[in-house]
Amino acid sequence: MTERGLRPFDLRMAGSHSSVERFVVAFERIERMYEVHRGRAFRPSVCIVLSLKSLDNFVAPDGSIVLSVQRMPSWEEFLLSLPQPVWQECVQKHKEWRVGCAPKLQERKRQLTRVADMFHVHRVTMESPIAGSTQWQDDLIARFMKEETTIRRAVAKYSLKSDLLKKRGEIRIVEHLYSALPDSTMPTTTAAGGRKEIGFRIGGDGRVTFNHSIMNTGQMLRVLKDNLKRMETFQRQHDSAIMALEHVSRHIPVDFSVDTEWKNRAEGNLVLHLERFARTIKQNEAQLGAFLRSIMDGGVRTSSADRVVVPANMPVKRRMVWVVSDRFDTLPSGVVFIPFDVDFDSIKRLLLTRQ
Repeated sequence: MTERGLRPFDLRMAGSHSSVERFVVAFERIERMYEVHRGRAFRPSVCIVLSLKSLDNFVAPDGSIVLSVQRMPSWEEFLLSLPQPVWQECVQKHKEWRVGCAPKLQERKRQLTRVADMFHVHRVTMESPIAGSTQWQDDLIARFMKEETTIRRAVAKYSLKSDLLKKRGEIRIVEHLYSALPDSTMPTTTAAGGRKEIGFRIGGDGRVTFNHSIMNTGQMLRVLKDNLKRMETFQRQHDSAIMALEHVSRHIPVDFSVDTEWKNRAEGNLVLHLERFARTIKQNEAQLGAFLRSIMDGGVRTSSADRVVVPANMPVKRRMVWVVSDRFDTLPSGVVFIPFDVDFDSIKRLLLTRQ
């Protein structure tokens, strides 16, 4: 979970109040099942994935056990019916990939470091959906190792070495990559919900994403050759825009993040949108800071009977989390999605109606 940037039971970014409630019910059910069965059917540690979207319970290729929230009444029966060899395989994969020294995970890290050195970038990552297929990753690593000499020669021949990308550049490789924009010509029954599958994407942050199922190694190198300067430019501009947001966050009680899905949709316009947002916040810094502090100070007042006593030498810092996006939304935890093209009056109106 650490490798995927996740934390167990972390609902901070959950999509809606109903999602949080359903997950809490699911956790409580698992706890009750454990209390009932731990004495007679105790199992070593495994990875359990709770899914809102899956229609059934199943054992995933990566050894995790997926429990569908839609099939919650059948969880107990499903888990107890799993054959002993299946449990043993899940436990073994958990030890190899997720817990303790995780030898296969460490080996994969070393392999990806070597691949990154071949392409002369800082990092190469391979991403699958949780409980998704993993065989393609093994096949891809084997292909890169077999073609290592060819890759290094091509990088040298076409001058694909960049100091900036060696320090900061990242290549992401996914099993399938879809256009971030809906395409009405595609059938809506596809796995991407009617979106067109594409070979690669160069994000507004300078990172390139390749589609393993479409792109071979030669095509990947051609994309890097044709877009090297563009990637460097995007990387520099994005770093500058993020630094501007970080500077602003020192003066107002807000921590900023960027909506990943919107980042993909914005593509080359991402930096312009972030610069516009940072400029708006900077111009209204004093008013915005005072307004947000008044909201947070006013929103936490309680009756004297319920008041928590805080020692005088322990200052309480209250901050908000804003995710820059193209929409406005508030999550159950108080995380706020803010449109990049807002003005100060819009922020006041949006926040006051959602306190």
